[in-house]
Amino acid sequence: MIKRGIKFVISFFLICVILLNFPSNALANMDDWRISNAVENNTGNWVYYVYNGANALFASYHMSRNADNRSRDHMATFVNGITYYYFGNTGTFNIPNLPANIAQTLVNAWRDYYNVR
Repeated sequence: MIKRGIKFVISFFLICVILLNFPSNALANMDDWRISNAVENNTGNWVYYVYNGANALFASYHMSRNADNRSRDHMATFVNGITYYYFGNTGTFNIPNLPANIAQTLVNAWRDYYNVR
């Protein structure tokens, strides 16, 4: 019971840290992206978001926010056994020469996450 309480407190803390580090316009679009998980591992403290909006193109995409290092934030998808990442803060991808349609949808999903409606 105590272990579960500690995990809850850590998760709550991570979510608060992420929200405090948001660009001010990012909160306006949070209805389309909901928190699905929060994890602390050897790469840092992560909060994961899944798409919950009307655009079916983003249904298999998720946003990963790193509370320790914003440059690690990325939009990701898994297609045909390959995980593709778009690091929007640096404008780079994890795989060179990925298919153009996947690259563009990753960029569009990143922009949608930060879009004000």
